[in-house]
Amino acid sequence: MYVTTLPVPGMHFNCSPKLFGDWEAQLRRIMKLIA
Repeated sequence: MYVTTLPVPGMHFNCSPKLFGDWEAQLRRIMKLIA
């Protein structure tokens, strides 16, 4: 699931650091669900 969302925040990371921060929090939640 997170594989398809990776390119999106990567493209917006240069313009929106805040968006990347929110995405990072979501990624941590996904990692906890997997683990």
